Amino acid sequence: MNWEAAGAIGEILGAIVVAVTVVYLAFQTRSTRDLVQRATTQTISDSYGLFQSTVASDKELADIWNRGTDDLASLDAIERTRFVMLWSMYTTPIRAMWNAGNRDEVNYRSWARMLQRPGAREIYEERKGSLPPELVDHLGKYIDGGA
Repeated sequence: MNWEAAGAIGEILGAIVVAVTVVYLAFQTRSTRDLVQRATTQTISDSYGLFQSTVASDKELADIWNRGTDDLASLDAIERTRFVMLWSMYTTPIRAMWNAGNRDEVNYRSWARMLQRPGAREIYEERKGSLPPELVDHLGKYIDGGA
């Protein structure tokens, strides 16, 4: 075997190693993306669970939430402050879903249904500036369309 043949074999082996490496990296990237997506989904779920358990475990907060989503004006100043904090907890998961690229329409339709309640719609209109503009636009089709 001459040097040219050895060089050609080396080039072929090098190309095979590169191809295997690219396939391996693609697999690793996909696995990492899947892990990150699952972790993000779990974090979003935990965040919404925290909101639910906070409201469910405190009769006064549940009352503030119910009255506030029905009629924001029915809350006194302290109740309104507490309601705004609850609203922030409520919007955290939907913002996180949007930022994570989750576009599952069921979640957005469900969330937008809450905005059919007068007090919820009022606080949303006041605070929607804290949400990504694209999310506000996306929710608009459910709100304006009557979710």
